[in-house]
Amino acid sequence: MKICLAKGYYRIRCFLGFPEILPERRERQEILHPETDPASALREEDEGRIRLCAGILAAGLLLAVAAGLAGTEKRVEHLVRPEAGEDAREILLEGRLGGEPFEIPLRLESRKYSLREWEELKAAVWQELLQKALGENPDWEHISHDLILATETGVPGITVSWESTSPERIREDGTLGEKTEEADGETVILTAVIQWEDETFEQQVMARLSLPPVTPGDELEKNLEAYLAEAASDREKPVITLPGEYRGRALEFLKRTGTPPSLFVFLAITAVLAAWFLPEQRKKEEEKHRKESLEKAYPELISSLTVLMGAGLPVRAAWERMVLHYRASLAAGGEKQVLYEEMSLALNSLGQGVLEEEMYVRFGRRCGLQPYLRLGSLLQSNLKRGSRGLLPLMKEEAEAALEERLREARKHGEEISSRLLVPMILLFSLVMTVLMAPAILSF
Repeated sequence: MKICLAKGYYRIRCFLGFPEILPERRERQEILHPETDPASALREEDEGRIRLCAGILAAGLLLAVAAGLAGTEKRVEHLVRPEAGEDAREILLEGRLGGEPFEIPLRLESRKYSLREWEELKAAVWQELLQKALGENPDWEHISHDLILATETGVPGITVSWESTSPERIREDGTLGEKTEEADGETVILTAVIQWEDETFEQQVMARLSLPPVTPGDELEKNLEAYLAEAASDREKPVITLPGEYRGRALEFLKRTGTPPSLFVFLAITAVLAAWFLPEQRKKEEEKHRKESLEKAYPELISSLTVLMGAGLPVRAAWERMVLHYRASLAAGGEKQVLYEEMSLALNSLGQGVLEEEMYVRFGRRCGLQPYLRLGSLLQSNLKRGSRGLLPLMKEEAEAALEERLREARKHGEEISSRLLVPMILLFSLVMTVLMAPAILSF
């Protein structure tokens, strides 16, 4: 037994006060696919969309459940503290205490150097600063080029500032002062102030100018959170060992691995929304393309009818000749055209008991554009009164259609010009930058 999901969907719409099928959807279906029954086609389309969305949602939920079951809880016994100089990290500890789950936030400060590490680090940093500061100079007894006095080191968190006993000779950024005879052989003492958090030490070096400058855990606390914070407070330990018990109760910390189930739920919902709305969006795009094609083809229709009527053919004969010529072109491998498909559909309605004057009115209504409505009314009224004065009116309509076509072409050209304005400005800016950059950099 086949389950019809669309019936339930329509019952919900009716319960909420909405029609089963929106009138604009029905009208769009009639225009785009006149060969099918609009109600049946739309019900079949809704049934397919609902089944597709239900399948996607079910698959997403199954994947989410599978991801949740596949995710494992891995026991965590250690926490790695951020290295010295790195930012503190906020983590959320999840686990079970005596079988009961808990979540506790914990702040891990960066690691603090031990006294021995700090002494070794100071010596290494100072040697690195000395080597880098020389730059192109051979040694500190022969300073003739600018120094490179770095304010940062390769160690995160350590900063350096420099002081000079003679800023007019060697500035604090390392550049040498003005070239004078008195500067040759003068000794300048440079002091480096190296700081890491609240630790500071100074080192000095004497620079002798040989030439003038050439250019310018163990104790338990009252609650688990305070106990863990205490365990993480020793910043000299790079790795924090998490306790295995607390007040005589088993304590374990867990880390969930695997893909989060919420990701599959999000992807399923996104796919459902796309599967539901994309078909109708494609129909709207198709309808927009149809209107644009009819707008472009209207001058051709009026001109062809005017030429054939000027040759002595009545309106219906001219209409039939245009349709026959289109069908022959289609049989020879030509492309379908919206205008002639509508003309052929209108001509076929004559064999179904529709009067000729009604055919023209229906043709204009199906096209849905003001020029076609005007043409249908013009052909209907002149068919009732006779076609004696129709040809001059058709010529006027052809001229008006041609002028409208020219206006639309000019409007379209202005839109394209405005779109090209931004790339032209960017290109102009690029050319000006290439031309002006050498002149600016030469100063």
